[in-house]
Amino acid sequence: MTTIGEYADRARISVSEVKKRLRDRFPDRKRQYASPDHRLGAEEIAALGAPAHASLVELPGPPASRPAPPARPPLRLAQPSAQVARRAHAGTRLRVHQDMLDWMERAPPTLRAAALRAMEALVAYGHPNRVKGVKGVNKGWLRTPVGGTSGMQWYLWYAGRGASPVGDRLGDGEILVRGVRHHDETPTPIVAGAEDDWLPWTPADLLAEEDATDERTGHPLTGAQRSVVTSLAPVQVIRGTPGAGKTTALLHGVRRLPGAVVYVTFNTTLGDRAKAWLHLFCAEAEGQVSVYTMPSLLARQGRLPLLPEPDPRTVARTLRTRLDPHVAELGPWREGPRFDPALLHAELHAQVFGRCMPEGRVERGVYLDALDLSTGGAAYVAERAPAIGREAAEAAWRAARLLLPDEQQLFPGPALARAAKALADAGDVAPDLAAIDWIVVDEVQDLTLVEIGALTSLVSAIGRARGGRAPGLRVSGDEGQTLRPTAFAWSDLEQALRSIGKPEPQALDVNLRSSREVAAFLQQVTDVLYRQLPKGVRPRGQRRAGIEPASGGEVLLVRAPAERLDDVLAAVAGIDALIVPDRQVPPALAEAARRRNVRVLSSLQAKGLDFCVVGVVDLGRAVAEVHELVTEGSIASLALEHARARRPRAGRGLPRRRPTGPRRADHGRRP
Repeated sequence: MTTIGEYADRARISVSEVKKRLRDRFPDRKRQYASPDHRLGAEEIAALGAPAHASLVELPGPPASRPAPPARPPLRLAQPSAQVARRAHAGTRLRVHQDMLDWMERAPPTLRAAALRAMEALVAYGHPNRVKGVKGVNKGWLRTPVGGTSGMQWYLWYAGRGASPVGDRLGDGEILVRGVRHHDETPTPIVAGAEDDWLPWTPADLLAEEDATDERTGHPLTGAQRSVVTSLAPVQVIRGTPGAGKTTALLHGVRRLPGAVVYVTFNTTLGDRAKAWLHLFCAEAEGQVSVYTMPSLLARQGRLPLLPEPDPRTVARTLRTRLDPHVAELGPWREGPRFDPALLHAELHAQVFGRCMPEGRVERGVYLDALDLSTGGAAYVAERAPAIGREAAEAAWRAARLLLPDEQQLFPGPALARAAKALADAGDVAPDLAAIDWIVVDEVQDLTLVEIGALTSLVSAIGRARGGRAPGLRVSGDEGQTLRPTAFAWSDLEQALRSIGKPEPQALDVNLRSSREVAAFLQQVTDVLYRQLPKGVRPRGQRRAGIEPASGGEVLLVRAPAERLDDVLAAVAGIDALIVPDRQVPPALAEAARRRNVRVLSSLQAKGLDFCVVGVVDLGRAVAEVHELVTEGSIASLALEHARARRPRAGRGLPRRRPTGPRRADHGRRP
């Protein structure tokens, strides 16, 4: 059968002209004519008329100049459970103008890929990562950059219900994607057009576009991301640099994984975003995808209530209450004028409670049975003495024994992990986890060794119960973005994973998220902070990432004394968020921001979220504090685990997506 493209070639007319004739003759079939590969029936050929230059009945297959479209692999899609669906974002329904579809057929690959990414964001979240309004005759349209010179030459135009170009012709939750226009065309009037030209565009249509394209024709994922997505390796380790699209690759990969999938992420905010995406784009098989935070997964397997992460004030108060009567035994950890209880807590979380296994093995980096702290003390002291000194290691061990009654309050993650691991090692798997086929873990760098061990034990236990058919495990992370004290190292992770299979490595090292200006600034901050850490504790693999051309951005320094905080908040009221590079937002700042209706987040709250324009409060102070921690002679070695977790917080607030102007606000201190 002849396709639209073949007919156009033989008739020596454009594909768009063929489509226009077909839509005029068969208005009820408009959607079928979106692709030039649509095969024409006898009725359609008769309506078009035979071209003067060739006989349609004698045409062979597609000519060499128009290769046949690649075969689309069968998709094994998954549907979130009813609980996931209830909490998921309802999604946006797109109507795509025929001009946009025609543009996509002839667009350069890079622009087409960016447009598909923007449309995916519209469907999943209701807005793209960067939005600009339009003034003048085209007021009411919104646009988002998709590439060109400095990433800001070509824009995708769209409008939602109620906007002046479309009025009430769209339904609730609908957006019209009008087309892609050059920046110089912004003053030229454009109308929404007839509703007959607004074709429905569903998540399934977006996935079909992606599956029918490759990098040559403009796939929205990079080649490295597609390698992650298409792999079915039983054990996969994905190393990525900031902004390289790790989470995007994981989510796209989930829809190709056969069977039941458990997706594990850092916090409930990221979990809800994952649920929204999976609910919309994995919608063909019911009850096959579950989304957990790591604590909720461990609590489910360990048959324990979910334990909250302690706030810094609770940690300090509990440590002082428990340890004050034994202060003489704490050696270098004794509280002095410059001592912070967070230093001892970080050491114990990462190196003691975070590395103790319930079976009591004593290996390199695995020290103790949690129920009998006396068994592993020698191993811990021998391992840590070169880094923090023998006196400090012995004192930390004594503190761990004194704090054991408060383990669930102070170290909830490791406590949950040990309970989950002990049951899995005994062959006891939670009923709703026994049938899973894949575990996908994002932000693996924020897991301690015992939490990683709980995952591998769960995989092994399920495999034993199913006669050797263990679930696959896919993990992704960046050692340089650790926000919890975990002592994470890729070598430890790979050693732990070898117990369930040989890991397949994948690398994502091109920054797709930030503009060149923001990425360069982030790299400078990273370089300054990492130079201050001893080589032995610097995150490995932190080579400079490549940067995909993106829209322009800028970094502005705002200097203001503390007493002018209210003026600063008034000036930045239009930004997406104000980020505090620490675990908590100071109460005074939170209250001031609330009065000004400014969204303010800690580093932990901002992790993984997308922003266009943000302010980072006291970034210079955060950098200075890390410098003081690791250079103050008497406590430098004791602060290493705390400093490793503080370093990424300094860069966590920087914009996640192609910003117009990230700002840094310093109050009362000059850098």
